[in-house]
Amino acid sequence: MFLSPLSVAIALSMTANGISGNPQEEILFSLGMENDMTAINDFFNTVIKGLSSVDSEATLKLANAIVVDNDYPIKNQFRTNLVNNYYCAVESLPFEKKELIIERINKWVEES
Repeated sequence: MFLSPLSVAIALSMTANGISGNPQEEILFSLGMENDMTAINDFFNTVIKGLSSVDSEATLKLANAIVVDNDYPIKNQFRTNLVNNYYCAVESLPFEKKELIIERINKWVEES
């Protein structure tokens, strides 16, 4: 697994979709982006789609996922934004069952 600055920016922007107010503003500030989630989602969607066509001889795979504790319901708009813009898996899992989470994340990485 390789963690690039782009990967971190994508993860932070995905997270920003699920929060509001000052925490969201702080994340967007750290990314150097305006407080406009639609524009940010469009930007990262364009980047993700464009990366696959940069070099026909190279293969780039991005694997994004958000795992949320079962105690917190996932809003449909959050799921839709992540799936449509970041091609991201969004799952609810019981965080108290750490072995299950480790198993699921490892399986997800293997499948990606």
